[in-house]
Amino acid sequence: MIPEEHTVPFATDGLVYHRDPPPGTREHWILVDGPSVVTGRDGTLLSDPAACRTVLADDPDRFMIGYDPRGSWCAVPISGSVLLPDGYARTHLRSLYGVIPDDLLGIASRAVALSRFFHTHRFCGICGAEMNRKEDEIATLCPSCGHIGYPVINPVVIVCIRQGDRILLARSPRFLPAVYGVIAGFVEAGETLEQAVAREVAEEVGIAIDTIRYRCSQPWPFPHSLMVGFTASYAGGSIRIDPNEIGEAGWYSYESLPTLPAAGSITRILIDLVVEEISRDTKS
Repeated sequence: MIPEEHTVPFATDGLVYHRDPPPGTREHWILVDGPSVVTGRDGTLLSDPAACRTVLADDPDRFMIGYDPRGSWCAVPISGSVLLPDGYARTHLRSLYGVIPDDLLGIASRAVALSRFFHTHRFCGICGAEMNRKEDEIATLCPSCGHIGYPVINPVVIVCIRQGDRILLARSPRFLPAVYGVIAGFVEAGETLEQAVAREVAEEVGIAIDTIRYRCSQPWPFPHSLMVGFTASYAGGSIRIDPNEIGEAGWYSYESLPTLPAAGSITRILIDLVVEEISRDTKS
């Protein structure tokens, strides 16, 4: 498990999902447009309904995503055509890491993920009829055939690999050329998480691994993934990259790492964990 000093951004903590809030509970709104939420003039999350109403022409369509001691929280999907007053902005959720408290970031993450679900599941996958939002749970209900649709969560494995005092780091051709991360990929049907880790490593960099160990997970609402983090040890082979997935990969000393992703991603959490472990082993 991850040490206490590590936090997992975008995770909800203390939010009650599947029960009605107590009577008279105060309502909070989060205005959502794709992966972005509306922030106020102070640059922080806009959540007061009265302030939100100054942005919206009519009382909005909204749905509750949970409640905590501060009150109930509702997601309010808005379209890109909604004009914001001066000082208000659509702010990408990732930009709010370190700006708003972690618990609010988790609530906003849930609002973004579930708004995306309802937007992409407007029609029944069985009969094609327009879906209704289910009243008693976060789901869609087909009025024609009765099919119920639930939020989709795609599991993605991600692994930091150690060889002695070195770490395997790779650069994706799709990302900034100066930033290096670790190996990741979607879990295939019929796979265990550990099998997916070993397969992705073999496919992307051509090496074998062992001592695959679960470390932590992170909700990743861009758009609807769950990142499942592992560490592993090098077990053999030479690096042979898949150029469709990897632009460059190599072994780096834990004391001389290239530019890494900023804090706020499970990639950085896993790398920091392995660096700490190597440092402890070296000192001992």
